[in-house]
Amino acid sequence: MEEHVHKYVRVKLGKKGFTVFQCILPDCSHYIRSELVIGKRFICWRCDGIFVMNQKTAQYKKPHCSSCVRVPKEVATT
Repeated sequence: MEEHVHKYVRVKLGKKGFTVFQCILPDCSHYIRSELVIGKRFICWRCDGIFVMNQKTAQYKKPHCSSCVRVPKEVATT
């Protein structure tokens, strides 16, 4: 089987809500514990680029790169 870069989504398994990352690409049944995903390559959900998972990106349900982070618009004060 060819190796590929995974496109992760954070999910909870079981009654106790064990947090893991699941690859959503077709024909891939890869799961990895959330503690072990740091340092692994992943496909960004927004730009489809390949990046390395870090502490910040591991907090997202659908991990995306730092350049794709949406900054909230500042609230205009009147």
